[in-house]
Amino acid sequence: MSHKRKNLLDELNKLAPSEAEKLINQYAKSKNKSVPKSLVITYAHDIEKHLDTVTVSCPYCQSTNIIKKGKI
Repeated sequence: MSHKRKNLLDELNKLAPSEAEKLINQYAKSKNKSVPKSLVITYAHDIEKHLDTVTVSCPYCQSTNIIKKGKI
């Protein structure tokens, strides 16, 4: 894989799934092509798998016990 392509994929992986879908569709439209919905779904699934591996912790105490708006 070329260096430019790897950098592009790295940047694409930083986008939210909805942003990535818009970008993929916009690129396809500019090339007068259509993107199969299955490709977009596969990409979103890959992002979700990656997010499952990310550990979220408190920036203050580094605890991994997350409480949303004061509720467990």
